[in-house]
Amino acid sequence: MKYFFYLFIFLFSSEIIAQEFTISGTVMDEQNNVIPYANEVLHESVIPTLEGSSGISVKNRKGAVTDENGNFEFTNLKEYGYFIASSYIGYKSKKIFYPIQLLKDEYIKIVLVEDTQTLEEVTINTTKPTLEKQVERLVFNVAKVINY
Repeated sequence: MKYFFYLFIFLFSSEIIAQEFTISGTVMDEQNNVIPYANEVLHESVIPTLEGSSGISVKNRKGAVTDENGNFEFTNLKEYGYFIASSYIGYKSKKIFYPIQLLKDEYIKIVLVEDTQTLEEVTINTTKPTLEKQVERLVFNVAKVINY
């Protein structure tokens, strides 16, 4: 019984003693302007088993949104490698790998590049209705009537 108690303490103390890390950083554009409210997703990295697989764990991920100064923070992380996916409207998404090294918190700067696209012009056409209700009268627009 005494050995069972020591085994129980040993098995569960490793989780309590395990060190936790923090990844924090800033998201900026190419002109060093901060990007507020950008989306950040942290994926725990796994060893790819098939050629062409991304190496990203779908089960273990965390999400965050940058504050008005472009800062974000992920806390309570174990010693693994992590992929950080950054995205914001009007910018190209970026995926970066960061290994957490023993006894070291990470501060990173993520630079997003503008994603410019040329759109085609938009034309809006409108016509007056043939019959139009106004206060105390009904107006008939003759210009709309076509005789064949």
